[in-house]
Amino acid sequence: MHLNKKIKRRFKLIIGSLFAQFAVPLSNIGVSILVVRWFSEELWGRYVAHLLVLGLCLTIINWGSKDFLLKRFSKHPKNISEVLWAAILGKTVLAILTCLCLYFLPLGTLNKPLLVCWVGARVGWQFFESLNTYRRLFVPVAIAEGVFVAGMMTGMVFLEMTIDLLLLFFILTDILKIFFYAWLNRAYLKWPTSSSLRLDQKGKSEGGSWKSEVGSWKSERGRGKLEGGSEKSEVGSGKGRASGVFFRLGLLTNLRQLAWPTKAVNVAAFFKESFPFFLLTIASLAASRADLYLLGIWKDNATLAQYQILVSFIQYAHLLATAMMIPFLKNIFRLEFKSIAQLERQFMALGAVLAIFLTGGILFITYFLYQFELSKMVILLIYLNILIFYSYFLRIPAGFSFDKMWQVILIMCAMGAINLSLGCLIIPSLGMLGGLLSSLGASVIGCAGFRHKKLFNFQ
Repeated sequence: MHLNKKIKRRFKLIIGSLFAQFAVPLSNIGVSILVVRWFSEELWGRYVAHLLVLGLCLTIINWGSKDFLLKRFSKHPKNISEVLWAAILGKTVLAILTCLCLYFLPLGTLNKPLLVCWVGARVGWQFFESLNTYRRLFVPVAIAEGVFVAGMMTGMVFLEMTIDLLLLFFILTDILKIFFYAWLNRAYLKWPTSSSLRLDQKGKSEGGSWKSEVGSWKSERGRGKLEGGSEKSEVGSGKGRASGVFFRLGLLTNLRQLAWPTKAVNVAAFFKESFPFFLLTIASLAASRADLYLLGIWKDNATLAQYQILVSFIQYAHLLATAMMIPFLKNIFRLEFKSIAQLERQFMALGAVLAIFLTGGILFITYFLYQFELSKMVILLIYLNILIFYSYFLRIPAGFSFDKMWQVILIMCAMGAINLSLGCLIIPSLGMLGGLLSSLGASVIGCAGFRHKKLFNFQ
């Protein structure tokens, strides 16, 4: 009976995670179909050109904090406000600097004022992304995404769409997300003070003396009890208060608490501790997106639109694997490698079957909904790009767990270098086919690196 309850609970977590993880992809698919079929591929290609710049800016601003914050919230559930505010302040500084650089860069025909506004709006709701995942707010996040995007699509149908108007729709949607996510997490938005922290024996606050996150993963294996599992311990004394900074005018009377930096909110520690995650994010961007950026340089907007849609579907197929893993990520950090290897074999077998159905689904959607005609070679490369991911993706959290993060970063850098260099050689002549080949080459290097026994010795 107890086992059945446990299985049901895990099943609900997986379904909830899948629901939340695929809310955004499904929304993007809906919007892209509407734009491509109702308006033109050219318009979607111009949107993708802006989106690529946005993605690069967000990679810098977020500083690799998504996974770092998830781990930090789990490790210090009573200090979530301190950690959250350190991230918010740090990202705000980076956002201001990035937007200033963006505004003065020569970006051709791109609309820089709207890009700056979009960066600010997107960063605003991503402040809460890790906290939403930690608190497992899968259902409300997914419902909000669906409602906001449905409203956006309804408005688009009745208007003569231009690239500026399309960007404004996305900016407005992101602004709505800011207020909704801030409301969901309002109990954590009370400005922390040094007196709110528990002091250790050395007299240093936990928020001001963060230990290295990388070195602490290994010691956590074997713990059976999940930290931060109680919702009451997460919210603490802030439960029931609308104390978010977006909702309290009373904060204006407490500006003296905003001294930079405060003992409670250690922004410098946030940058320092999350820096390896930032390197990993940059390397991952090159490994997974360099081909798309290169295609945007050498090919027209219509080709860019078509390739971005195909690459997005491949990444959604990858997302299916990670979405099934996310609810149990904290457990994976505690497993011995024999258990991880057994789980990996199961995922590889599952991936071999799923890749067939997912490739078929991509072919069906692109042909009947987008009216794209794909060659047999493109279809084969889509299948291989999906399949090979299942052979190594579990090695990434395993590397974190066994204190091998720098090996993970090294391999991801090698993948990015291959994707970038190979793409420069073949994309100008082969176009989309060259992009898929360079992406596959990067994945092969990643698979070989993550399965290299000397580089990844887990014994």
